[in-house]
Amino acid sequence: MEKIYRRTKLRLMNKLPLVSIIIPFYNVAPYIKRCLQCVDNQTYQNIEVLLINDKTPDNSQEIATLFINQESKNPNQYKVIEHIENKGLSGARNTGMQHAVGDYIFFIDSDDYIDTQCIENHVKSIKNQFDISIGSHQRITHSGEVVYDETLKEDIETNNVIDFFTQFPFYSSYPMAWNKLYKREFLLKHKMSFTEKLLSEDIMWIYELYAKNPKIVTSKNALYYYIVDNQNSIMNNIKQKHLEDYLRIVQKMNQICDNTSQPLLNYLETYKNDFIIDVCKNNKANTLVDEDFKKNFEKKIRKNINYNYFFLWKTKNIRQLKKMFKFQFNIT
Repeated sequence: MEKIYRRTKLRLMNKLPLVSIIIPFYNVAPYIKRCLQCVDNQTYQNIEVLLINDKTPDNSQEIATLFINQESKNPNQYKVIEHIENKGLSGARNTGMQHAVGDYIFFIDSDDYIDTQCIENHVKSIKNQFDISIGSHQRITHSGEVVYDETLKEDIETNNVIDFFTQFPFYSSYPMAWNKLYKREFLLKHKMSFTEKLLSEDIMWIYELYAKNPKIVTSKNALYYYIVDNQNSIMNNIKQKHLEDYLRIVQKMNQICDNTSQPLLNYLETYKNDFIIDVCKNNKANTLVDEDFKKNFEKKIRKNINYNYFFLWKTKNIRQLKKMFKFQFNIT
């Protein structure tokens, strides 16, 4: 009853669609206030903010509570949900989705932040006609230095995943849960949830979404700022657990492909192959894992390549491989 009441009350605030913003937090005391400030300053007002305390050991919740009670312009839009035990990012996001009542769902990592017009631009783009709106993003350091700028050049509307893939590179097609607005009805229909206790969970989440063949629109002015530590690149942080989970992800991708028909299968297989290329490329530069383990891992993951969709694996030129994908499927 409480959930129904909250949904009715929030919708009465505005005839515009309600957006549920889910923010899991764990050990982010230095950053959570900045994250909440960016949400509080959104030009789009019809939102609910679900803060998921994933059993944080620091005073992140105290900082969040103090902000909500003393500084927020709209304190009633916040709800804090506490985990009894730590469930990880996937578990916290799942908790947020279980409590969300909005028409749309948006994820923010608690050490990141978004542009003040981010949600408004996403809602304008999705127009209740699409299942997912993908925005622009920048990867920046805590000091504000832009490490990687993925600002979209134009807004594109697609009717299915194949249309989307023909206009974007495969594995670089934004395989992360954040920077996207999701139609909640679509997620519920397909019983979408994050795989818990899995590193790089966003890759699996996005792959499963693509397999559901959603209608996708891009929103170039919906900007997300993803914070990275400039001293720790992905290549230098891949540990044994990551490699083991990459194998789990590829095995799950194989299961999805086994239950997918053409023509979507072409694109899912190619996406999977491209993911394996990226993983192996980073694995070679990895300095944190034993060399024998790395060789054994690469041998195992290479067995999952489907050569019907990829036939230049032995070349070391990654750009050539990606160009071949584009040529094979007439991708521009």
